[in-house]
Amino acid sequence: MAKKSKTKPTTEQLPFEIRNAGSKAELKIVGEIGWWSTSGERFTELVDELIAAGIQDSHLYVNSGGGDMINANEIVNQLLRFPGENTVSIGAICASAATRITSIYSRGNISAAPNMQFMIHDPAMNARIEHLEDFESNKKLYENLRNDAINTYHKLTGISKKELSDMLRATTWMNAEEAKAKGFIGKIEGEEDELLPADTASVLNKIGAKVPEVLNSLLDTEEEELEEETPPTPPTHVPNNSNDTMKKEQLIALLGLTTVTANSSDEDVIKAVQARFKAMQDFRTAMVTALGLTVNDQDDTAVLTGITNLVKANKDKVAELQGKIKATEDAKLKAVLDIAQNTEQKITAEQRTKYEGLAPTIGVTAVVEMLELIPSREKLIDGLDGKTGKSPENLTEAVYARLAAMDAEAAGK
Repeated sequence: MAKKSKTKPTTEQLPFEIRNAGSKAELKIVGEIGWWSTSGERFTELVDELIAAGIQDSHLYVNSGGGDMINANEIVNQLLRFPGENTVSIGAICASAATRITSIYSRGNISAAPNMQFMIHDPAMNARIEHLEDFESNKKLYENLRNDAINTYHKLTGISKKELSDMLRATTWMNAEEAKAKGFIGKIEGEEDELLPADTASVLNKIGAKVPEVLNSLLDTEEEELEEETPPTPPTHVPNNSNDTMKKEQLIALLGLTTVTANSSDEDVIKAVQARFKAMQDFRTAMVTALGLTVNDQDDTAVLTGITNLVKANKDKVAELQGKIKATEDAKLKAVLDIAQNTEQKITAEQRTKYEGLAPTIGVTAVVEMLELIPSREKLIDGLDGKTGKSPENLTEAVYARLAAMDAEAAGK
């Protein structure tokens, strides 16, 4: 079983090593990546000195369980300043944010110890939520960090971004052979590195990593004599004690939570929020699959664009269908009005215009039904003593005369 170092670093010791090895810079990063705020300035100064001395090549040794992704990104920025050949060798472990550092090198320049364990996973964040806008802000930061890692791994390995996204979500552990097969390292060389960084267990616990049994056996946390740093405790309640702080009522309304109320416990509200976010992610995944969108799994902009384009295409089809229906209705109305005006002579040209104006309001069917109630010219003058063929004015006089005679007959009875 591998033994862990029992040497506890003092506050005077730098959490890294940089030295001029003659023709190249030798750098070493062991343990948690989270020291940039306290030692980053000194790290940069030492890199400045080496570059000023004409050093162009560098070799980095990494043996780390990970840490802060933003710290790792700034370390990357400094390492990329060396313009010559840059190589990296990995010790017993390279996990989480540490993989972001090693993956900037050319694959042929990345070597690992035979017993190396390599792990990639989704970023872990302890987000502070005080305002409604904090949800979207923290989500954006999370997506930026995740997409940056996926792009870096994709450039190194050639693995599709979709597959890499799935690997991150699953927390993927690889031994040296597996990491080499996937393209995360270029070669396996050297002796087995028996020492894990002293803070490995603390770092992996802090980021909530799923640790395989083979690595648990190496950590041997019960015998750890170092005082482990206590990870920040995530908020256990939703603040509601000021106008500036998010209230449970606002959160419930914003997310449309139906399983909790303002009187529910903070723990129940948090569980409901987590369930809601999971449901939203599941819905998003289902939409991507159902719509056949070939986009990066984490690229929300591309997903929304794909959905928007599909909806627009459907709207265009609906508009086209509505146009065809309207053309059919207009043709039907014209045919009916032509018959009513010209063939059956039920209406005049002026009356036709009025019926045409009614159609958009009451519908073509209603106009047709109204016209059907009006008798044709032949039926109207039937029995009017041979008045067929008279002008509309004479016809009207004949109709009134006929009606008057009918009234007189009815009165006589």
